[in-house]
Amino acid sequence: MAVKIKLNNKAVLRAVENESESVLKCLCHKIERKAKQKVPVRTGNLKRSIRAITKPGTKRIYAGGNAPGVGTPVEYAGYVELGTSKMAAQPYLRPAVEEIDENEISKCIERS
Repeated sequence: MAVKIKLNNKAVLRAVENESESVLKCLCHKIERKAKQKVPVRTGNLKRSIRAITKPGTKRIYAGGNAPGVGTPVEYAGYVELGTSKMAAQPYLRPAVEEIDENEISKCIERS
């Protein structure tokens, strides 16, 4: 199950739209680290599978599948993030994106 997360973090959106691919890559890696800190761990498979993958010309962040951005190929990743009728959601990607602040964006811009 692939999950597309719509960004509501205006600072991240501005950085992604107005800056270079290197800024996007930096932000994706920051989100990856935060998501790994937040993901619930039962076996560790989901945590180990979270990867930041950037592709030139792509300015999106995905959860699940092999899409460019921050995601995981683990098939149940979306169910953990969004929940099911039998399991409460345990979000880890959306909160990781929402925690990115102006200071972290500035650091990424300075590095590029």
